[in-house]
Amino acid sequence: MLFVDLVGFTTASEARDAEDTRELLTRYFELARTTIERYGGTVEKFIGDAVMALWGAPVAHEDDAERAVRAALELVAAVPELHGELQARAGVLTGEAAVTLGAQAQGMVAGDLVNTASRIQSAAAPGTVLVGETTRRTSEAAIAYDGGGLHELKGKTEPVTLWQALRVVAARGGEGRATGLEAPFVGRERELRLVKELFHATAEEGRAHLLSIVGIAGIGKSRLGWEFYKYFDGIVDQVWWHRGRCLAYGEGVAYWALADMI
Repeated sequence: MLFVDLVGFTTASEARDAEDTRELLTRYFELARTTIERYGGTVEKFIGDAVMALWGAPVAHEDDAERAVRAALELVAAVPELHGELQARAGVLTGEAAVTLGAQAQGMVAGDLVNTASRIQSAAAPGTVLVGETTRRTSEAAIAYDGGGLHELKGKTEPVTLWQALRVVAARGGEGRATGLEAPFVGRERELRLVKELFHATAEEGRAHLLSIVGIAGIGKSRLGWEFYKYFDGIVDQVWWHRGRCLAYGEGVAYWALADMI
């Protein structure tokens, strides 16, 4: 279960007219729906400036918790691009809930899981994602976490341990995760976003694109490629990834990268 809401929306809307506010909210909801569905989730409802979504129904996957956290991280990171004054915060919780199969969106799911997930989201600081213990445990192979502390949540008799999701550090299920600590991805968020946008435009248009990433040694070209690989490995679209590399020296190395991929 995922809850996301906007921080600073009231302040931002006060300086805008009603039409501009509606347009901003519409863009936010479209961003949320696209991101959630990209990871196999279902938007259950929009509540004011909050979004409620679930994974595991009507179709369950073994990595639903990881998918939800990936979606939360991406959505929280993308919101400031809509409006500089806006931030989002999110809460993700894994557990059992009553699900009405065949229900259309609102009213699909009910139970304590819903209430608790909403309160976890309320406990998150702007720009962060908090998750419950079960969510952390089932997704930590691919997601880096930091302690989120103990929180008094309404309706809970005991303080609840929460964790802050930091970033994706591996492909789905932990594939390709570094044996040591992976340094944070810093300073190339814009470039990564452009690669993602080009990737989805290629799929939507049905037209091939060639993307060249050029830079001096050590500037972060391979890391940018790795971050993109981690991204598309987590979404529901089926992607065939072929990797090849050129040799720096030797004879008969023309088209080596293509031969390597084949």
